[in-house]
Amino acid sequence: EMTEGRKIIVQRGGKLILDGAKITSVCGNFWHGVEVWGNPSVPQGDVSSNGQGQVIIINGGTIENAEVGVAATHFGPTGLPDFAFDGGIIRGNKAVFKNNITAVQLWAYHGSIMTNFSNFKNCTFITDANWIDNNIYPKSFVDLTDVDFVTMLGCSFKNTAPGNFPVGNRGTGIFSVDAFFRVANFCL
Repeated sequence: EMTEGRKIIVQRGGKLILDGAKITSVCGNFWHGVEVWGNPSVPQGDVSSNGQGQVIIINGGTIENAEVGVAATHFGPTGLPDFAFDGGIIRGNKAVFKNNITAVQLWAYHGSIMTNFSNFKNCTFITDANWIDNNIYPKSFVDLTDVDFVTMLGCSFKNTAPGNFPVGNRGTGIFSVDAFFRVANFCL
């Protein structure tokens, strides 16, 4: 359990694996979330100590009640992203992103031609009746800005608590600016 304003940092070359584990808030407040640091000057496949950090969420692993569940960047002291840390890798397979203001955030990364290793398969993105602060509205499940080749296969995007929020403030499934991504069904 995480307290308000706290975060987990996965540094360059580091790896966090949530295999069925749950990271959530305590005391009814949003926590900051997970930052996975990368290096925009090296390819995505470089996971050395100066390369990309990785967050892998599998088998029902859950990130819940965060401002930004997982961000592939570093937020500096002003709260703005430091683009010198872009390029981290986020992978989900049967992951759950629940009641986060933004679940996943991937921003400007061009260190690798035609390949971004971040992908999501059979993941659940959900906002439900257990939302912890009705004065704060959900923004998006996935925020993609200036990234390419992120894949989402067989994922579900649900807001099952529409009565909690005015119509214009229920959040966006996938928010994209200058991004190329693939959303498709997943068949065994």
